[in-house]
Amino acid sequence: MKLPSIDGREIVPVRFIPFISSDIFGQETLAGILAHKLRANGFPLLQKYTEVTVDGESTEILTSKLIGHHPRHFEVYAYHLTEFNKVEKMLATEWDRIVLRISTLEPKFRKQEEVSGIHNEKFHEWYVESLKLLPAGVFLWKSDFEALWDSYLGQSLPLPSSRPDERKINYGAYLGPEFIKIVEEGFDELLKASSAIIPEESEETPEEFVARRLEERFRPEQIAVELRAKGMSYQKIGKLLCDDGTHVEFGTIKKRGQRLVDKGHTMKRK
Repeated sequence: MKLPSIDGREIVPVRFIPFISSDIFGQETLAGILAHKLRANGFPLLQKYTEVTVDGESTEILTSKLIGHHPRHFEVYAYHLTEFNKVEKMLATEWDRIVLRISTLEPKFRKQEEVSGIHNEKFHEWYVESLKLLPAGVFLWKSDFEALWDSYLGQSLPLPSSRPDERKINYGAYLGPEFIKIVEEGFDELLKASSAIIPEESEETPEEFVARRLEERFRPEQIAVELRAKGMSYQKIGKLLCDDGTHVEFGTIKKRGQRLVDKGHTMKRK
């Protein structure tokens, strides 16, 4: 499937992601990630509650979504087009009901399998129904998806039994007639009207992204890896993160940026 694009920027339909990720980002996992309830590796985000006293009564309040912010976590958002062809961000809370609906499918099909006595007999039906519960016409920016994938690789070590292809994005994944129709639903008009689409006004600038990540206590090396995954040049990374000379003492701006990215990838392998 050829990836659609908006103003020259490629996008990945959410219904396409299970196929190109070898189901690492399967329907339920992907919905949980977009609801900001799961990390890229499928494990739940850790929440920190603090006990406070209000009017003499003790209660707990949520003070941090992530304990210390996992150094390799990448928080991603999905987007859709409005009726005026404007890109609109989907809030994490909009995915809650999708997560719930997908989670109810497996018990239903497992009960049917108990009657037949054939394990996974209903897998195909589950796959199709759960895929359709991912909203049509909703997408991730390709750069965001690849940053999410990079986050997954950083959080998950390969098992001895892993096949090499399991850790690669397969944009040329085979879909077949049944799944092509489901995956491409909602994108026909987008492809025809791509030149008339209004870019999203609220999208972060690189400077805003760096400032936010620093506030979240991400290290410059980790931010550099994310920026590189978004397609940013080494020179731009160097200018954003170490133009003041505080992080890397020697070398050109471009080399400084490359060193930060290389150091970030080294941190992931440890």
